[in-house]
Amino acid sequence: MAYKTGMDRMIRIGKIVSGLLIGVFILAGCSTGEADIPAFPISSPIAKPQAPSPTSTPVLSTGPDVNMIYLADGVLQRYNFHDHAKGVLPVQSEGEIDYAVLSSDQQWIAFLDQTSLKMQSMTSGVEPAIIETCNGSCGRMVFNNSNSILAYSDSEGLKIVQIADRSKTLLFEHHIDSSDASESWQYFPIAWSPDDQWLWIGVRHWEDFANILYHLPSGSIHHFDACHSEPLWLPGEEKFLSVISYSGYYVCGDNPGINIFSVNQNGTITQEQIYSQASAAYEHT
Repeated sequence: MAYKTGMDRMIRIGKIVSGLLIGVFILAGCSTGEADIPAFPISSPIAKPQAPSPTSTPVLSTGPDVNMIYLADGVLQRYNFHDHAKGVLPVQSEGEIDYAVLSSDQQWIAFLDQTSLKMQSMTSGVEPAIIETCNGSCGRMVFNNSNSILAYSDSEGLKIVQIADRSKTLLFEHHIDSSDASESWQYFPIAWSPDDQWLWIGVRHWEDFANILYHLPSGSIHHFDACHSEPLWLPGEEKFLSVISYSGYYVCGDNPGINIFSVNQNGTITQEQIYSQASAAYEHT
């Protein structure tokens, strides 16, 4: 995976292969200047859904069903890593497709077309089910690792839908103030933990940005500013790595480095810095 969000942000390249963590972390534009992190409004969750049972870390098996999907001119394409075949993926959409995600078991595909968010079985041939009518208002979506839940964002807020029965739950409601943009914020899902108990969520707030880590079983919320990278979960452990990089724009990251966070099933988190760029820079002068 590779992430790039600007010269004063972090670039991270990493992957997990057969239980081994292979990664390269590059901190760009970091500084040790101190700055106060501005207060950031976060709403309480609307509902506490029933979390799925913890699962082991999923492993993507090799074989004929390992596919990559991508968009080309609004048409969904598929590339098969086993036989290198490629071609148009037959889905029934209303006009061009703007965004699509494939479940890790390759059984489901969710996509946004010009009218709605739809979900379709890759094997049954049944017509896609309409999850939400969007008309351009839906955003990012992500399947959980057990492929039982799809998290997505629409005009109302951040929701999850149970794939088995299509039941939906509103987790976080957007706060939109048409008279004052600085009093508006929106939520969108980014990534699930390997056991599907935690959901990393992005929060847009006017010209600001932040992250929260939401624990589904307990409903606990943990705040992370914009200078924290998306979590890189360690295989088989309730821990994740996050890189903190300084940003003058977001006014955060005054202690840049690599942190490891340990999570507990009661919804609490402990933190330890395993690499400090400020200390390393001092030691090399």
